[in-house]
Amino acid sequence: MNTNENILEKAITLTDSLAELKFSLERIDILSDEVWCNYIERINFKTERGKLSVEYDFEIIKVMMGVIHNYIDEATEISRNLPDISNDIVEALKMDM
Repeated sequence: MNTNENILEKAITLTDSLAELKFSLERIDILSDEVWCNYIERINFKTERGKLSVEYDFEIIKVMMGVIHNYIDEATEISRNLPDISNDIVEALKMDM
């Protein structure tokens, strides 16, 4: 593989990784808004009915926070390699000049 093909391959990898990262961050944002608006914000300990629904709401919150945590792990893993890929592209471009 020549240098230009190598640079192109790394640039495509970087672009794909950035798109995946953006998608993961969008999912995190949507789910965290959902948890806040539909569960945490409406928890009411002052009424008897509110106290009874809190246990159910917390179970839902735990599941959703687990999903959010998984998306954060995914985004972290994707972002971990981005500086190296970017540096590789820059170095390859410098060598090609």
